[in-house]
Amino acid sequence: MKDGLKNSNSFENFLLFYNFYVKRHSKFSKMSNGQRYAFANYLICKQHPSVCWIKKAKTVRQKMEWRTQYNLIDSVIFTMRHMETYMGQLSGWACGLPDENALYNLQNKQLNDLRIKYITKILLHNLNES
Repeated sequence: MKDGLKNSNSFENFLLFYNFYVKRHSKFSKMSNGQRYAFANYLICKQHPSVCWIKKAKTVRQKMEWRTQYNLIDSVIFTMRHMETYMGQLSGWACGLPDENALYNLQNKQLNDLRIKYITKILLHNLNES
């Protein structure tokens, strides 16, 4: 089975998906390499074979149409949506969320619907039965 990063022609890259806009020299732009190093250290502890390429990879912050300027609290919802919809190909990938400035604040409505969907799945999962 081929690795999703190999299929996306970014095997040399460590992709980051932030749901918010980041200015080039902000504190968040400096977090990128720190996150990659932390992930590499985790892989070292687990003796995972991918640690070599993660340590050498270039950090690439993926630009997405649905990024936000004002919503910094829904990162978990965005992350879960990204994991649910990303299939290893960046070209043509869309998670189904409109941009933050969409008419009638459609993004907030969809985030609320996703919040309900995810919390329902978590709470009603069979592992949570008494």
